[in-house]
Amino acid sequence: SDTHPVPGTWYNQGRVRMLWDLPPFDISGIKGYSIMWDTSPTTVPREHINVTGNVSEFLGPRLRDGSGWYFHIRACDNSGNWNDSATTFGPVCIDTKAPSGLSLRIGDGSGYANDALVALSPDAPDPQPGSGTGWMAFSNDGTFWTDWLPYDSALSGWNLTDYRFGGEDTDGPKTVYFKARDVAGNEVTAENRTAATVFLDRRAPDGLGIAINDGSEWTNKADVTLLVRASDPEPASGLWRLGLSNDGVSWSGWTDWAGTAAWSLAEGAGGADSDGLKTVHLRVMDRAGNIAGPASATIFLDQRPPGQLGLLINDGAGFTNVSEVSLAVHVVDPEPGSAGLEMAFSNDGSEYGPWEPMAELRGNWSLVTGAGGKDSDGNKTVRMMTRDAAGNLGGPVNASIFLDRVRPERLAIAINGGARYATRPDVDLSLAAEDAEPSSGLRAMQFSRDGTVWTEWEQFSPCRTYHLDGPDGPRTLHFKVKDRAGNIGGEGTATIILDTTAPFLTGVVASGITPRSAVIMWQTDEEADGAVDYGPTGAYGMSAANGTFVTSHSILLTGLLPATTYHFRVTSKDAAGNGPARSSDITFTTTSKDDFVPPMISDVKVLGLSDRTAVIGWRTSEPADGLVEWGPTEAYGMSGRDSRLVLVHSLTLGGLSPSTAYHFRVASSDSSGNGPSFSPDFTFTTLARPDTTPPVISDVTIVAFSDRQAVISWLTDEAADTVVEYGTDQGYGKRAVDRALVLSHQLILSGLAPSTTYHFRVHATDAAGNGPVTSPDFAFTTLALPDTTPPVISGVKVLDLTGTSALVCWDTDEASTGLLELGTDASYGISVEDGAFTTRHALLLQNLTPGRTYHFRVYSTDLSGNRAGPTGDATFTAPSEPPAPGVARLGPLDLVMAAALLALAAAGAALISRSRGRAGRGRTD
Repeated sequence: SDTHPVPGTWYNQGRVRMLWDLPPFDISGIKGYSIMWDTSPTTVPREHINVTGNVSEFLGPRLRDGSGWYFHIRACDNSGNWNDSATTFGPVCIDTKAPSGLSLRIGDGSGYANDALVALSPDAPDPQPGSGTGWMAFSNDGTFWTDWLPYDSALSGWNLTDYRFGGEDTDGPKTVYFKARDVAGNEVTAENRTAATVFLDRRAPDGLGIAINDGSEWTNKADVTLLVRASDPEPASGLWRLGLSNDGVSWSGWTDWAGTAAWSLAEGAGGADSDGLKTVHLRVMDRAGNIAGPASATIFLDQRPPGQLGLLINDGAGFTNVSEVSLAVHVVDPEPGSAGLEMAFSNDGSEYGPWEPMAELRGNWSLVTGAGGKDSDGNKTVRMMTRDAAGNLGGPVNASIFLDRVRPERLAIAINGGARYATRPDVDLSLAAEDAEPSSGLRAMQFSRDGTVWTEWEQFSPCRTYHLDGPDGPRTLHFKVKDRAGNIGGEGTATIILDTTAPFLTGVVASGITPRSAVIMWQTDEEADGAVDYGPTGAYGMSAANGTFVTSHSILLTGLLPATTYHFRVTSKDAAGNGPARSSDITFTTTSKDDFVPPMISDVKVLGLSDRTAVIGWRTSEPADGLVEWGPTEAYGMSGRDSRLVLVHSLTLGGLSPSTAYHFRVASSDSSGNGPSFSPDFTFTTLARPDTTPPVISDVTIVAFSDRQAVISWLTDEAADTVVEYGTDQGYGKRAVDRALVLSHQLILSGLAPSTTYHFRVHATDAAGNGPVTSPDFAFTTLALPDTTPPVISGVKVLDLTGTSALVCWDTDEASTGLLELGTDASYGISVEDGAFTTRHALLLQNLTPGRTYHFRVYSTDLSGNRAGPTGDATFTAPSEPPAPGVARLGPLDLVMAAALLALAAAGAALISRSRGRAGRGRTD
């Protein structure tokens, strides 16, 4: 065959032209042929001429495609002879159809490539029966093709940018064209060619970033959320996948790209289940397979909460009286801790305050206004939560304290059960206070003697023994309590008079002696009662008493016998029960004649005035009672009485009206009932407004002193009481008091120690209660030895002699009291006394009988009890008629001078410049 010359070879023509040679040995010639096409190589055509003539070629019918066609020919000559066998040509392979259904895959078929050299996977099926695909060719632009390449299902190393085949050296979409031809030479038509596109991306992603938990520095959970970012430079294949690692060595599988990823710091690739600094690594792949990274981020993993929590309020105190407290905090963050600890507090466990940096001490936490607080007292619990930087919560831990902002009240203190006096320095205290609910309870107490200096706090007890330091005198004990919260209550006070010594007796005299009575007088250095034991012998046998507590005592003895010597002693017991103190045995002799002479009244004065009161004072020549009558006219209408038998009298008139003139007179009767003697009428006018001015103290003088006693005197510009504080230092500690309201003051200080310096100051309060005013501090030193020398009397004279009165004066060389005995003969029978200590004595005698001659003698007794006198008997005669011209008499000026001398003598007004001569004597200047 010239169309299919090689048997067994594929040809793309469907009709086969066969050529043959005529047989050379046939005689009759060839008549025709029997020709047949089939698929068997052994077929002998039947003896049937289907091709006539002597021909040598035949174009057969179109055969269908296949590889097993055989041509059989058998000749017949004109003689009708057939070849016994057929001649066969074949096999003839027919393939008239080009490959079809072409496909092409570039790389793995993903559509992306990160290298210009790619692998091609072509596919060109040849329809069967067919010769099979034998050739292939490729192009990057469909125009410029490679030569025909033997067909293979895989071609490596195709260059997407090869310019020979239409490529360009740029990234982006790349198309590869593919055509095929089968073995028979059938080539696919242009419209049946195929192509595949791939995106060439040879640049890896950039801009990689990773954040763990939004960039947090800490976490308390191993499971975290990653925020990742990257960009793929244009022309971009696009981000495709990401990979993660905890150590940069072991990586997770590639996962689809997303902006977030869930990741475990412990179980993720390369992770470890331990706390500490954790690093997460990120790799990114684009669709072309370009890999970028790693990028990394760190976070501190802390899965253990803070521990060993401790909380103390006010250093562990159980109570507080202030709502703002300090909190001491203790927290440990287990290693490796995330640090950055914070704390928050609550008063109720529900509402917490804001988180604040951890500190060992948190001041100014309010139990009331802090989170969850209530403005009430009682047990308060503070709760604390902690958290570390990773957010691990610790707690709560709590501590409690009792808030008590109400101080104790109703403090009460009683000394010796409320007694007024204490005879021992050790006293029993009864103490009480109330602590309002909710109560922290009473805890401590302290004491003070002056309200300024306090003892140390001590455990509270309702009963306690307390020692009163210092000398005798009033003691005010101040008492404070403190509850457990530290609230200090107001003060409770109690006053008691410490009096551990019996009264000191001075100036014991018998006065106002008559045939049947006598007045016994003495002073005590403190208020005390008085009693007199008396009788014809030292065994006494009779007594008289006065239970009134005073410092100046006078007791009337009655039922005596005339011209009889009596022994007596006085006793006094103070209000505290100390004593009784007893004097030595003393005697007096009653007179033989009855006393019919009433007391003489002198020196009547208005000692003090206010809008509603007046103080009236006067003196009597012998112990006598006192009476004041007063009213708006000389009819008087009102009266006041003092039944004490004294020489110096003072009565306060009350219930007066402001700016009102009043008349008054005074009267006194002696122990014999003589009297009453009345003074003339006097007047005063009350003040328009209340007296608010305190008295003025002047002329404070140390009149006399011995080894054991001292006499202090001073003046006030209005009637006031008499008080002296004294002691061995300026704390004083002892007091001497006389409540009588007078202008001229004098007090005896007793119970002193020899050769000792004493400080003193005086006080005065007027009838209106103004005061006390206080003088400056003064000092004196007692004598070393007792004074045993009596005073020396000199200059006895009678002045201002009238028919009814006389002024008897004398001097002594030391301050002493004065006594004058008077009578119409040398048996005397009348006595006139002045108990003030002075060196110049003046006694006014009144109610004399004109023309009568009087006998008198004087005595003086110093502070130590040394008595001078009596002086010799002296006489004067009261004039019966006015003196003749030229006879010396005292004129008005002389009377004024005498009155002044009397007042000075009564006041003891002298300035002691120094002590000279005998013990206890001072020269008066």
